[in-house]
Amino acid sequence: MPIAKPRSLHKSSSSSSSSSSSSSSSSDDSSSCSSSSSGRSVAAKKVAAKKGAKVSHEVNNRRGRLKDDALYASPPSSPAGSEPVFGAQDQQQQPEEQPSPQKFGGEEIFRPECYPMYKRRLDRFMEYKDKKEAHFYEEEYEYSTDELLAIRPTTILRFLCLMAFGKEKPGKDDLPLLARADTLKGYKTGISHFMPNTQQWDEQHQIGNPTKSRDINKMIKHVGTLQTQGRGKPSKADSPWEPREFALVVDMQTRMPHRDKSLIYPSMTVSQMSMIARIDDTVKWRVENFRIHPDVCHAYQLRLPWSKNVRDERDAPWQIQFAANNWRLDPLLRLGLYLEHKYEHGEGRRAQFIYCVEGETPKRIKGRYSADLREGVVRTAEFQDLSKSLGMAPTEQPKRKGAHSTRKYAKTRSRRKGKCSKDDSNYRGRWKGDAAKASSRYEDTYLTYPDAKVAAELCHDGPVAYLILGSAWVTDNWIAQHVSPNITAVHGSLLGALFGRAILWACFDSDARAIVEHHLYNKIMSAYRGGCPSSSGDQNEQQQNNSINPIHKLFLMIYAREEEAVVEVINNEGMMTDEDAEMGRVPHGNIEQRFFVVENRVASVQDEQVAIRNDMKLNQEKNDKNAAITHTLLRRINQTPFITRRQRKRTRDTPDNDDGTEEAVADANNNGQVQHYQSSIDATLSKTPKDLYMLWEEYDQGIDGRKAARKFTSEERGRCKYTYCRRNVFWELINRVINHSGCDYKVAIEMIYNVYGYMSLTKLYKKILADEKAGGHANLYPDQERANKRRKGRNS
Repeated sequence: MPIAKPRSLHKSSSSSSSSSSSSSSSSDDSSSCSSSSSGRSVAAKKVAAKKGAKVSHEVNNRRGRLKDDALYASPPSSPAGSEPVFGAQDQQQQPEEQPSPQKFGGEEIFRPECYPMYKRRLDRFMEYKDKKEAHFYEEEYEYSTDELLAIRPTTILRFLCLMAFGKEKPGKDDLPLLARADTLKGYKTGISHFMPNTQQWDEQHQIGNPTKSRDINKMIKHVGTLQTQGRGKPSKADSPWEPREFALVVDMQTRMPHRDKSLIYPSMTVSQMSMIARIDDTVKWRVENFRIHPDVCHAYQLRLPWSKNVRDERDAPWQIQFAANNWRLDPLLRLGLYLEHKYEHGEGRRAQFIYCVEGETPKRIKGRYSADLREGVVRTAEFQDLSKSLGMAPTEQPKRKGAHSTRKYAKTRSRRKGKCSKDDSNYRGRWKGDAAKASSRYEDTYLTYPDAKVAAELCHDGPVAYLILGSAWVTDNWIAQHVSPNITAVHGSLLGALFGRAILWACFDSDARAIVEHHLYNKIMSAYRGGCPSSSGDQNEQQQNNSINPIHKLFLMIYAREEEAVVEVINNEGMMTDEDAEMGRVPHGNIEQRFFVVENRVASVQDEQVAIRNDMKLNQEKNDKNAAITHTLLRRINQTPFITRRQRKRTRDTPDNDDGTEEAVADANNNGQVQHYQSSIDATLSKTPKDLYMLWEEYDQGIDGRKAARKFTSEERGRCKYTYCRRNVFWELINRVINHSGCDYKVAIEMIYNVYGYMSLTKLYKKILADEKAGGHANLYPDQERANKRRKGRNS
C-alpha cells in the first residue's frame, strides 16, 4: 500500500534527550502499535525505536489538543517539568528556524513549521473515525492514500459537531459550548493539509477534498453566529492592554528580581509594541537586521523577515525606530541597556539573535517570556486590582491578557488618535494588504513616510532625539568608548554613540537612574568625572559641571516632502504636545516654527483631500464600467428572439427529417426565427469547468442550457477555437479510452485520474499533451503497435 505524501512538506526536527529507560519503553510501545495496524510502515518502526530521546506524543498533545472530554473519557496526562533560569547554557543552540529534510519515496522534502499541529489534529480525527482509543496513532505514523481517500464530509461534520456541541447530531436548541469556530477551522485546515485531492468537493461524484464541503462550512458559520450572540464558548484570545496596564507590565518586568529578566523583558515588550510585532517576530530579530538609519542619525533601522505574514523579501522592508520621550517606555533606552549588559560576555557577542545568547534558542526565550508574563505579571494581585479599577462591569468576565495583547495594543494605539490610516498601520505591522494583486509587484515596499508617521505615534509622549548640549565637553567618540563600549565593539561607533547618549542621559536623570545597573552607572560616572575639565581649577565649579546632564532630549517632527519622510529636530517651545493637538491649540515659540507646524498640517490635509478625490474618481470609473456591462447585457437580452408557446409546440410536433439538420426543422416550421434561436444562442463553452466530469458533460450533453460541444458547426467552433482546441484534447482522450476499453465515461475518467492523479485541468492538460506527442500513455493505450504507428507518423 503506497504511503501518502502530505501536500505540504516538512517534518519538525526538534527533539529532546531522555534516559535509556524511556528509550526502551518508547520502542516497545511503537512496536506493539505497529503490530496492531497493518498500514504502518517499517520505516516508522525504526524511527520510533531510535527516538527514545523524544518526549512522548502526550507532551506534544498538551499544547495542540483541546482540553474537553467530549471524544475521550480520560484526557492525556502531561509530565511535570521545570523551566531553566534565563541565561542557563545547559543545552546547545539548535537552528530550529531551518526545518530538517525528511525522505519520502527516495526524495527529500520539507515540512512547514505547523506540520506537528496539523498531524495531531488529523490523528485525533482518525481515532474518532476508526473508533480507536486516545493517542492510538503515533506521531511517526503515515496514513496511506486509501485511508485518506476513504474520508467523507459526513464523518468530518459529525466529528466537528461532537467537538462543539458534545453530540454528533445537535438539535436546534443545542449550543456550541465546547469549542469555538476558530478551533473548528483549525481542525478543518489540519485535516485538509493531508488530503490528496485539493479540489472542491463534488457531491454528485463523491470526489474532491471532503473538508471543502458546503455542509461543513455552513456548520462552522452557524457556530460563529451563535458565539457572536453570546451563546457559544467564551473566547480565550488575548485582548489588548489598556495604556495604564501596558505601563504597569513594563514596570513590573523591570522590578523582577532576576537581573537578566529585568533587562531583557522590558526591552522585548517595548520593541514588540513599537514594531506592532508578534512575540515570535521579536525573539527572531537577527543581529544582521539591525543598523543605524542612513538618513536620520537619531534613529535606528531594523527588519523582521521571520514574521508570520512575510512570504517574500519585499514584505519585510527596513523600518525606522525613534526614541520615546517617556523613558520608562523608550525602546532605544531599554534596548541600549540590555545590549550593553548582554555584550559584556562572550556568549552574547556570538549570538545570532538580538534577544538570545549563545546556547539559547528563540523558542525557549519565547516560552519563558510568555510564562513569566502570565505568572509574574498578569496573575498578580497588583495587576488584577488595576484591571478591575479600569471600569469593568461587575457582571463582565475578566479579559484574557498575554503576549499577543502587546501587538493588539500597538495596533489600537496607532489608530486611536485618528492620525494614521489603516493602511499605514498595516504597513508598520507588515500585514500583506493587497499584495496578492499583480500591480503590487511594481510598487516599492520601502515607504518612509507612512512607516515613520506610525513609528512616531507609537512613541509614548512623542518621538525625541538625544543630543549633546552645546556647552558640554563630551563627544560621540568619547560616549562610544566610555559609555557603550560593548555595543560599539559589536555594532560600530555610530550605533554605540546613539545608544550611549540615551544611557548617559539616564545616568544623570534622577528618575531614570533606577533602571541603570549599579556597576554600569559607577563606571560611566567615574569616567565622566575623570574626563570633565575645569577652566579655573575650582572644585565647586567642577562639581557643578558633574551634576549637569550633558545630554538633553529634543522633540522630533515628521512630515512628508516630495514623497519622502523628513525628520527634523525642534526645540521644546515649538513642539505641539498631545494635549495641544487634541484642543486645537498652536504651541508658543518663535514665529517661524509656529508657521512651519501649521503649514505642514495644512499640507497634510491637502494630501488627504487629493487621496479622497482620487478614490472617488476610481469609484466613478468602476461604476461607469459596471453600467456599461449592464447596458450590454440588457441589449443582448432584447436581441434574443422571443418564442411563443405555439411556436415551441409546432417545433415539437415537426416530424423527424432524414438529414436531421436545423434547416430542415426551419423549413418544416416555416419559421426562420426558431432556427436562429437553436443555432446561435447555445453555441458557447463554459468559462471555468472544475473537472473532467463537467468537461465531458459539456461535450456530450451541454451544461447550463448550452448546446453540446459535439454538435458545434465549423462556424461555432471557430468562435471559440482556442478554448475548443484545448478541451478537445480531453474529449479525444476520453473517447479513445471508451472505444478501447468498452466502458462508460465515468470509468474512463477514473482511469485517467488514476494514471495522472487528481490535479487542476491546466496541469492535467500539460501532462496529457506531452504524452500524446510521444504516442500516448502506456496504461491508456493497450494497443502499443498503434501507439508506435502514431509516434512514427508524427515523426515523419
